[in-house]
Amino acid sequence: MYHGAEHKTITCYEKGLDLTVENARKCRRVHDRCGTTFTFFVMTVSILVFSLFEAIPFVHGVIGSYRILKALFKIALLPIVAGLSYELLKFLSKTNFFLFIPLKLPGLGLQMITTREPDDEMLEVAIAAFKKALLMDEDPEEPECRFVCPEKLAVLTSEIKAKLAEKGIDESDAEWIVSYATGYKRSELGKDVTVGGKAIDKANALAEERVTGRPLWYIVGNANFYGYEIKTDERALIPRPETEELVERALRHINGESKVLDLCTGSGAIAIAVKLKTGAEVTASDVSEDALSLARENAETLKADINFIKSDMFENIDGKFDVIISNPPYIKSGDIAGLQTEVKDYEPTLALDGGEDGLDFYRIIAKNAREYLTEKGIVFLEVGADQADSVKDMFDGFFVDVIKDISGVERIIKAVKI
Repeated sequence: MYHGAEHKTITCYEKGLDLTVENARKCRRVHDRCGTTFTFFVMTVSILVFSLFEAIPFVHGVIGSYRILKALFKIALLPIVAGLSYELLKFLSKTNFFLFIPLKLPGLGLQMITTREPDDEMLEVAIAAFKKALLMDEDPEEPECRFVCPEKLAVLTSEIKAKLAEKGIDESDAEWIVSYATGYKRSELGKDVTVGGKAIDKANALAEERVTGRPLWYIVGNANFYGYEIKTDERALIPRPETEELVERALRHINGESKVLDLCTGSGAIAIAVKLKTGAEVTASDVSEDALSLARENAETLKADINFIKSDMFENIDGKFDVIISNPPYIKSGDIAGLQTEVKDYEPTLALDGGEDGLDFYRIIAKNAREYLTEKGIVFLEVGADQADSVKDMFDGFFVDVIKDISGVERIIKAVKI
């Protein structure tokens, strides 16, 4: 039926009418220059040409006895057949003289079989395609349209992996991209299924943005943290799996009656997980208004009732808490320039820079925590690699435990007020 829509659109244009669905609908669905008519002419002309060829005495008497040679001569005549057919098609399309109508009728009759009356949506597609073709004719700089064919899920995954590998990006990002674009789980990407053009376009668009260096979870717009979808963008750090382990440890000491303070909340991921898992009274603070706006959006979306406060560490914090939890900035100022592109160029420096030795915020927490903790209150901190011993030594008057993450890195400080 799109065949008929194409004919109607071309006819509408050739009549000088505005290219609208209403005008195109009134035009006929057959066309004098259709390929169907051309095919009929090729068949007819080839019969005539080959018959004349074989009627030549030399061909009939000498070449005719050699079938292979005869076939080769016919192949050599195909350009002549095509040329004559094309010229006939072009000539007949320019005239409506009644003597030539019988020559047109067979091709037009065949088109009544090869076309159907299109609906309005098909006409809209045909008109849009034709307008794009006109633009490309008028402006050589006009970008071409790309038509995507369905392909196997595994093939798409391999292609995206290869594209990202050229930029040194881990293949797990490629798997997440394909999973997000197609709706299949990462564990299902080896399935023998076909995915459509829309999903392929989406996967390729995500991959193109990823190779610029922009973090995957900023591109996707959300990240899973402790079972919750957390909105992510350049206003705050992307929640990391290691921080889930920090939350896991803290939750063992939090219940519905607890009061919890989340310092340097960022996207609000820690505060939201604690609130929704325990029902505790949670206060979350950050010095960045941008980060707080993102955290509030996440809390509202996930229906987590959290008290957000703009505060430079403890500056605007009142009251005492059973648990203080924080994943503060801990990268050395001098190391930031050497971080991965997706970190140093996209994630907020304010949330990364921990001062000259990376420990500035731990000193502030260690100095002030006792004042804001209840009796036997606990501080839970995420620390960088090789920072655990230094942070541990800051907590005088606390029982301090250093906890390793699942990778064996000393990642969590648990400091109990004594």
